[in-house]
Amino acid sequence: MSNAVKFTPAGGRVEVDVASRQGNAEIVVRDTGAGIRADALPYVFQRFWQGETSHSRRSGGLGLGLALARHFVELHGGTISAESPGEGKGATFTVRLPGAPS
Repeated sequence: MSNAVKFTPAGGRVEVDVASRQGNAEIVVRDTGAGIRADALPYVFQRFWQGETSHSRRSGGLGLGLALARHFVELHGGTISAESPGEGKGATFTVRLPGAPS
């Protein structure tokens, strides 16, 4: 969520949806911010990778946030994914976590 807020300009929108789907928790964070180039999507969860945009350079950081998010989600048996229609068109991040055993 912090990246969505960081990369969405004033007047933009950040939405968070939390739902139970097939016994699993699903958290979707969608924004209307900077977006991600198609060729960059495979790398967004790699440590220290920040892309080649002026947006990422301006906002600072070490490029560890999404890598840590993936690590923590996977430690809990879940998955995290990123989608974007391209630069300037926002992004969607989806976290899926297994539900509690019944």
